[in-house]
Amino acid sequence: YAILKRFRDEYLSAAKYNIIHFESRDLRGIDLAILSRLKAVKAASYHEIKFHSKRKRTRGIIHAPLYLPDGRIIHALNFHFPSQASSIKLRRAALISLNKIKKRIGHSDFIIAAGDSNITLSEEKKLYPLYVNPYWKISHQLGCRNCKGTSYYLRKKSWSFFDIFYSSFNLSDGVSSWQIKTESIRVFNPLSFQTKQVKLNKKGTRLEHVPNPYRIGNFSGVSDHWPVILEIHKIK
Repeated sequence: YAILKRFRDEYLSAAKYNIIHFESRDLRGIDLAILSRLKAVKAASYHEIKFHSKRKRTRGIIHAPLYLPDGRIIHALNFHFPSQASSIKLRRAALISLNKIKKRIGHSDFIIAAGDSNITLSEEKKLYPLYVNPYWKISHQLGCRNCKGTSYYLRKKSWSFFDIFYSSFNLSDGVSSWQIKTESIRVFNPLSFQTKQVKLNKKGTRLEHVPNPYRIGNFSGVSDHWPVILEIHKIK
């Protein structure tokens, strides 16, 4: 919370963001947070993910109900699912927990769930048909058609959309008062320090521009992921 407050106050003070933050039980101290200028409907809540295993020290899911400018309610959900170091079963359990929260919210309000899914492109084919597509619209399927991904795995030379928005169907039905601007969905990576080049063959004749991870030793780089942007607008 102290880092988020410093980031907000020193760099984003003009935006007047409110910080919604929860401590997680992640062993590395990784937490969840939402920065928002929207008025809260009620206090945000934090939901642990239920696993059918002994692994319990991970991040949960934040649920923050917020008022849109016209008084409609949008529910912001923030998550950071178990990493690729763990079984796909844990990410499946995380999706099931997310879907249960969506079911409790109901169909009348708008919902956007965002975060780091840690779901690879190959896992999408296994998990999405049953645990995502029946419940959500997916940001890189709505827009971002020319985007390669947000995370690059050098060993397999493959891109994945770890960083993602899941949205309720009413935000892209063309009828509801608030809609996703599909042309706004994009991976944000224009800054030179966000990107590095990697060689795809020994001769270095094939190069790929990929996320530039932060290195403690020389304080270079930013993140091994690129962020995603999505905008919604009022149509009536």
